Amino acid sequence: MTYAGQKATFDAVAARYDAVRPSYPESLVQAVIDLTGLPEEGRILEIGCGTGQATLPFASRGYRLLCLEPGRNLADVAAHNLRAYPWVTIQSVTFEDWSPEEEAFDLVMSAQAFHWIPAEIGYPGAARALKPAGSIALFWNLSETEEESAMWAEIQQVYVERAPELAQTGDSRLATKVYGLEKQLGAQTAHFRDVTIRQFPWSTHYDTAQYIDLLNTYSDHLTLAEDRRKRLHGGIARVIERHGGSLVKPYVAVLLIAHKA
Repeated sequence: MTYAGQKATFDAVAARYDAVRPSYPESLVQAVIDLTGLPEEGRILEIGCGTGQATLPFASRGYRLLCLEPGRNLADVAAHNLRAYPWVTIQSVTFEDWSPEEEAFDLVMSAQAFHWIPAEIGYPGAARALKPAGSIALFWNLSETEEESAMWAEIQQVYVERAPELAQTGDSRLATKVYGLEKQLGAQTAHFRDVTIRQFPWSTHYDTAQYIDLLNTYSDHLTLAEDRRKRLHGGIARVIERHGGSLVKPYVAVLLIAHKA
C-alpha cells in the first residue's frame, strides 16, 4: 500500500483513530527535545500529524508547529484537538506535494508515517527544510510481544483460523521497516549524521470495545473483506470477554534521531 493509500484508509476512520490510537510516552517527547537540542521557541515541521497524538505534547510546551496531514478528516480532527494552540498550523497536503520552506525549521518530526514516504523524497526534503543546526526525529509505537498468557494465545488462534495472513505478522512487518530505516537514515550521509536510536517500553489498557475499535484503525485489518473482518473481530472480542473484558496492551516506542549534515 502507498502512503496516499494508507492515509486514505486512516482518513475514513478519523474519529475512531483519534479515540483509540495511543499517544507517546512523555519520556520519548523529552528525549526528542534533549537529543536534538530543540530551542525553547523552536519551529517544528511535522509530517503526517494524523489527529495530533504526537503534536499535542510539543504544542503544549509552546513549540511552533507546521503540520502536514493529507487526510482531510484527520486534519479536521487535529485542528479541533489543537484549537487552543494558535501557534500550530495544519495544512492538508502530502509532504511530496508541499511547497517547501527551506532552512526554516529546527526540527522535522514524523510519528508513525515516515516509512510511507519514498527515501529519495523524504530525506533530502527534510534536510532542505531544516536550519543548518536542525535535526530529524522519527518515531513509532510498535506492538511489543504480548505476554505469554492464555488470552493472547487464544487471540492468536483466532487469527490463525480466520485471518492467517495477519497472525503475528502485521506489526512485525512494520518493525522490520522501522529498524531498516535506522540503516537507511545512517546511509544518508549527504543529508544527515550521527544517528541515535532509543526505545521506550510502555503499555496501555483497553476494554473489549476499545480494543476492537483499535483493530479497526489498522490498515491490514481494514483491507480485509468486511465479512472476514467481522468474523475475526467477533472472535477476538469473545476471547477478551471470557478473560474479564479488558486487556493491557504492551508497546515499545522507537525513536530515531539524526542531525543535519
